[in-house]
Amino acid sequence: PVWLRENSIPELQGREANEGVILVAIFESMPWWVWLIAVMFFIGLVIRMLPKSVHTLAAEGNIRAFRKIAKSQGNTGLEAVASDGGTPLYLAAANGHEELVKMLLSHDVSVNTTTNDGQTPLHGAALAGQLGIIKLLGKFCSRIQRIDGGVDTTH
Repeated sequence: PVWLRENSIPELQGREANEGVILVAIFESMPWWVWLIAVMFFIGLVIRMLPKSVHTLAAEGNIRAFRKIAKSQGNTGLEAVASDGGTPLYLAAANGHEELVKMLLSHDVSVNTTTNDGQTPLHGAALAGQLGIIKLLGKFCSRIQRIDGGVDTTH
């Protein structure tokens, strides 16, 4: 693409004209894939700046963000329920974020909130094979029993 050529704008003289020519030479010499990478990088920066839901933060194990949420919103922000019924504790447990699970439990979030499918955070950890989190959640459930091959964590 031709953006600016030497002497294409008569008003540009001296130093400004030379800078314009240099910029055009740089832009014209870039292959298309360099432009593509630059655009993708910029889009990535914009996406990272968008606010994330507490559920996304829990799935990522972002404990720093949860400390801020706990400080500013208290348990209300920590126990937000998604459209599928999942809570931050469920997502942290299912994704193996043990430190975040400990932090959420220290704020007395409910271990018995179920998803729309009837799964508790303990179910999520068990399905994902998170043994350390299963043991941790087991300490907070007053009664665990086998029912039809599943685990019931109701009080």
